[in-house]
Amino acid sequence: MRFNFHFSLVAILFSGVALAGDALPPPTTQPTPEQAALLAEMATPEAQMKLWLGMIRRNDFTPLATVIPEKEWAMVERGWKIQLAKQGPKADAELDQQLALLRTPGAVDAIMIKLQPELAKLNPVALATQLRGLSGWLTPLAQQGDPASRKLDVAGLQSWVGDVADWLPKSGLNDKAKTRKAMESAVACVQALEVANVQQLRQIHLRDMLPRFGKALAAFKEMLRPYDLNLDALLDSVKIIKMAGEGGRRTMTVTYNTFGKQRQMDIDLVRRGTTWEVLGGQGAPFGQLGALIDPMMSMVGMGTAKPVPATPPEERPPGTL
Repeated sequence: MRFNFHFSLVAILFSGVALAGDALPPPTTQPTPEQAALLAEMATPEAQMKLWLGMIRRNDFTPLATVIPEKEWAMVERGWKIQLAKQGPKADAELDQQLALLRTPGAVDAIMIKLQPELAKLNPVALATQLRGLSGWLTPLAQQGDPASRKLDVAGLQSWVGDVADWLPKSGLNDKAKTRKAMESAVACVQALEVANVQQLRQIHLRDMLPRFGKALAAFKEMLRPYDLNLDALLDSVKIIKMAGEGGRRTMTVTYNTFGKQRQMDIDLVRRGTTWEVLGGQGAPFGQLGALIDPMMSMVGMGTAKPVPATPPEERPPGTL
């Protein structure tokens, strides 16, 4: 759906980015013994992964203010402010307009009016057929790509794409009642951030946003439920089964469940200071897919991707993304 009621705001905020503004909060004193013990406990990548999974599962990001050392927290604050500072006046004006819409009592009604033409054109069965056609091109595209792409688990990805294609016809993506329910949660998600305009956002410190992120995330999870997508079930299924590497680089292997099947993923990590971060680029989860997206979409545009005939989806547990 092309109607943009600025979910990009939510994506930006959840990814740890924001607008430039006031000076950073004054540094705190030395950590308490309790904080020092927690920091020591969080030194391993396994512990930090579990921390993030727990925060997302509980819709509570406030522990970040405790486990990130003050010097590194200052860097996080600067990054939060610098990134959104890159937006110009036009982007500011568009964001202010969308925030004004989403904060009005009739926001959901206004969104549904704009979505009606898109819902009328949306055909989940046709989308599923096209998705199966794209799936068939994953193997040759991966083989023609760079070395990182050639290491991609194509069979696993094709299995997941097939499950998404099975889910689409019964998803209700074009169902008005489900869409309205989802939009109610989408509006609640943005309203939970308690930001009226860009200028106000510039004046808020990241520490003060952490509790709001949790409320917004809870609403985002509810936005998925009308389509039988359960983010919490996915989080509950994640297990770390292997850790490889040494020094400041690790590769973490995790399993997780989606659409009633267990899947596996390797995540490349790099240590920066006392924290472990997901390596960007090809090492990031799904990062290797980036090189495959453009040629796949180009083939669809040229009509060369021949869809596989749709088969009736088998009954399976509701999807978990």
